[in-house]
Amino acid sequence: MTDAYTGDAGAGQRIKQLRAELADAHVVSYFSTPDQLASRTAAAIFQIRGFRPEREVSEAWGRRPAAERARPRADYPKLWSPGSVLRVCFIQENPAFARTVRRYLPLWGVYANVQFEFSTAREAEVRVAFAEGEGNWAYIGADCLAIPLDQPTMNFSFLDRAEINVLHEFGHVLGLQHEHNHPHGIQWDKEAVYKSLVGPPNNWDKAAVDANMFTTWNDAFFPIQKPFDPHSIMAYPMPNEWTSSVTDFGYRESLSPTDKDFIGRLYPFD
Repeated sequence: MTDAYTGDAGAGQRIKQLRAELADAHVVSYFSTPDQLASRTAAAIFQIRGFRPEREVSEAWGRRPAAERARPRADYPKLWSPGSVLRVCFIQENPAFARTVRRYLPLWGVYANVQFEFSTAREAEVRVAFAEGEGNWAYIGADCLAIPLDQPTMNFSFLDRAEINVLHEFGHVLGLQHEHNHPHGIQWDKEAVYKSLVGPPNNWDKAAVDANMFTTWNDAFFPIQKPFDPHSIMAYPMPNEWTSSVTDFGYRESLSPTDKDFIGRLYPFD
């Protein structure tokens, strides 16, 4: 960046051109903390180490031992058994979005003993669509197995914050819930939330606000207690006036330390 001040290389224009070319051909990551650098480097290395052509993945799937296939936990049927391998199939064309998913998804596999493999099989456990106008969403955990094979189990309409968008939705695939629905989390100023969400521009009624914002998951949903984490990848940013007990709720850059620790305990390696 000093070229812009020294006048070298066209006063910084050549390095800008190079960065633009690289960003057009590849998924480029930036970091501002040592933890971000470590996580994003780990994901990139993990992706290269674990890469296999999709055709090879599809052909080899039927020969996998049962212990290596995707299967729900007997005691927590929405969660996957540790060691499961989930196939990810893109059922709509969007090369730029598909490339972004490939880039960031491996970060979950660094910390959780559940692996994702990209596949062309339409019976893949995770079927990703890129339908515009339908938002970003995903089914929770092994609920994916109950969805008809001609339907997606996940959708991306936007990837404006690519790493966060990808990791959040695949967090749902791993069974994680929204952090604002934590049973021991936010103390809401409900009147402030109603004032913001009831009527224009959201046009929710109070029942919709209650269902989406104030419901909580059962303590028994996870086999271990999940710590409340206002900086979790599963948290959405909330105005401070909504959450007077937790300031800066939901402002995150990637997986938080608590995310990494909890997913590792939920899906432990041998």
